[in-house]
Amino acid sequence: MLGDRKAQGYNDYEGKPFTRPALWDDAAKALQQGMEVQTQLTGGKPFTYDFCPQDDYYLKSHLFGDIFASAQFSATDRELVTVAALSSLKGVEPQLAAHNPFVLFYFSYICTQNGINKHLINMDKIVLITGATSGIGLGCARKFAENGDRLILTGRNAQKLEEIRQELTAKGTEVITLVFDVRDREKATRLMDELPAEWQAVDVLVNNAGLALGLEPEYEGDLDEWETMIDTNIKGLLTMTRLVVPGMVKRNRGHIINVGSVAGDAAYAGGNVYCASKAAVKALTDGLRIDVADTAIRVTNLKPGLVETNFSNVRFRGDKERAKKLYTGIMPLTGDDIADVAVYAANAPEHVQIAEVLILATHQASGSVIVRK
Repeated sequence: MLGDRKAQGYNDYEGKPFTRPALWDDAAKALQQGMEVQTQLTGGKPFTYDFCPQDDYYLKSHLFGDIFASAQFSATDRELVTVAALSSLKGVEPQLAAHNPFVLFYFSYICTQNGINKHLINMDKIVLITGATSGIGLGCARKFAENGDRLILTGRNAQKLEEIRQELTAKGTEVITLVFDVRDREKATRLMDELPAEWQAVDVLVNNAGLALGLEPEYEGDLDEWETMIDTNIKGLLTMTRLVVPGMVKRNRGHIINVGSVAGDAAYAGGNVYCASKAAVKALTDGLRIDVADTAIRVTNLKPGLVETNFSNVRFRGDKERAKKLYTGIMPLTGDDIADVAVYAANAPEHVQIAEVLILATHQASGSVIVRK
């Protein structure tokens, strides 16, 4: 028990003032959150607890003050409120350690006693990334994994997804892979519905899946390729948004990161339909941000410029030499560069919304102005 170890943290901090986050003063709200956490983590089973008098005194006098003095809060309520309060903190362990190491030890104790993995209590995020098998999507998978998050990776290539899953799980990241094309709304819906309960509360949605096909003038364009771009870049993004965001609204938390493009700001020669699709991404991102402005959900549009990925190979229908020439004379961005911005946006303070970021190579001024040396 905590008290049996003479609670080093308690002895060090006894009598010193303790600043409580504002949410902790809202006992009713914290209790409700705690009940939701309990249901999610233990299937409704009660938490176990075993306080000694010293622990109980410390919690009452230093952690929650008058809240626990109220007769309406039982020992179980106290446990629920504590878990809820701790789970409401972003990056809970570092913040608790800064406040009081005893509280951090107590938090770990709660988790251990109840068989709860701390990451399930918002210690990290569940991040869903579409188009995760290459380029920006793969960069995001690796960077969010380095950040300690759990990943749901989607893509069309089952073999590549499995290779990435093995790579990341070998480094300690929890990964689920879903094989589907974002154009296939029925399959996307079915696989999302089949996610295990502990994976359904997606915290960050990275709508990355997208492509460009061809650089022909609009009057010579391929109608099937146009349809593929529109169905992937616009309708696929809408499908994933519709599947994931309602849960975020219900939980009043979440972040949508849409991967747009500098091409959405202004058209360039041969870009026509692709540019139009990325302009749509900007409009949809702005519209969603307006729609959720009364919630704690954040919405970001990342607009990369010249990025060296498999994107150009696809655009030029497998002509690798032509794709390679696109990057001649300039050091382009990489998928990791864009992923760094995505991770930064997702981990910004909760009152900060990174609404839109234009990311260009140093010698690129716009979608059509590139200085090659």
